[in-house]
Amino acid sequence: MDGPRVSARALIIRDHTVLVSTYVDERGVWHVLPGGGQRRGETLHENLVREIREETSLDVEIGRLRWVREFISSRHPESLLDPSFHQVELTFECTITPGAEAYLGTEPDPGQTGLDWLPMDSLTSVRFYPQTVASILANRMDDAVYLGDA
Repeated sequence: MDGPRVSARALIIRDHTVLVSTYVDERGVWHVLPGGGQRRGETLHENLVREIREETSLDVEIGRLRWVREFISSRHPESLLDPSFHQVELTFECTITPGAEAYLGTEPDPGQTGLDWLPMDSLTSVRFYPQTVASILANRMDDAVYLGDA
């Protein structure tokens, strides 16, 4: 069965900063919320716990669903992904143990170079994807749930 890829992402906030996974490509450094693709037979929560542990070495407690976003590569001229790529991302608020430190996990994504805590109000001035989420966090907006293909 072929269809959109389903992905879960974690929104982890500490002291007005947000945990991001950092990557490098031919255009330079870029950032996304940590998380990744769901495997067959995995719930979204199991997926997110596994992905966060693999990428950040952290254990998370999963809270409420914040956003649902689609990404259809053919609609984004700047995308380096195959034009047929279609992903549905679900972002959950997550918490970590106070004082726990994130470091690159045992199975980082290809191209992932590290982790950073970026100030929420700086996300619109760096290469952070999706920019819609950067704007929501930078402006402390909280009413959108479905973000569409933003």
